[in-house]
Amino acid sequence: MALVSLHEIAFGELVNAHVDDPTEVVTAQDPDDLLLRAIALAAQGRYARAAADLQRVLRDARSTDGLLLRSAARCAVASHRRQAGGHRRALVDDGAAVASAVAAPDGAGRRAALVDALTGLAADRLGVGDLAGSDRLLGRAEAIADDMRPDVDWVRGGRPVLRTAWVRAEWHLYSGRGTEAYRVAVFAADLAADCPSARHRLKTDLLLAACSAASGDIDRARDDATDVASRADALDQRPLAWAAWGLLIDLAPDPDERAAAGSRHEDLGRWLRRQGGGFASSAT
Repeated sequence: MALVSLHEIAFGELVNAHVDDPTEVVTAQDPDDLLLRAIALAAQGRYARAAADLQRVLRDARSTDGLLLRSAARCAVASHRRQAGGHRRALVDDGAAVASAVAAPDGAGRRAALVDALTGLAADRLGVGDLAGSDRLLGRAEAIADDMRPDVDWVRGGRPVLRTAWVRAEWHLYSGRGTEAYRVAVFAADLAADCPSARHRLKTDLLLAACSAASGDIDRARDDATDVASRADALDQRPLAWAAWGLLIDLAPDPDERAAAGSRHEDLGRWLRRQGGGFASSAT
């Protein structure tokens, strides 16, 4: 049987493959592989392991040819900080990611890196309450994304566009515009429908559930969040499962279901904290 590629775990369907099993998964050989392995590990909630790989990427990818790798690694570090609520610390890493992307040679990879880094900065600004700054940064990312060629591979084409849609929907949520957030989330769901990444489809569905709740459709939001929680558990995507169960705490129709969701959320948060994630408990 053929070994699973790290790309297929990071950006494909086999997101729950065991990256440490050399009989199942191709062993990481170079900084590109390490970046993919770090992305896969973090999606499974194994943050300390992912951080070690990302530090190796940042140490080894120092030439001009490595600027895009450095930008991607910095974006990944920022994303991990953001998922655990560390938006201010993430600003530093996303800023460094922008600098590396700007210095890289022109091409589809550079444009994708710029969109990723600017989108990350927009999400960071959103997390610290700077709605105007977030809007400006996201507008810059969207302008670059609008000009990206549709025939490039999904990682450098469709994926960055999808990420801008995620953050635009979140911007509407933070701004109290539930209807607009739902509209953008539906757009994101259309973008993600045929994408090759199970992880990205899962995150998009979670966003759609949150936006459904914000627009007033609580029953649909609860059904969708329950489905996401079940799929995330099955696929070993523990950070997304943690977020889905957290949403279900707010959507539970009675105290018993709220307590059950809170218990599952807390169990996942405890596990993630042991992995170096710094995730808050359901009580905070």
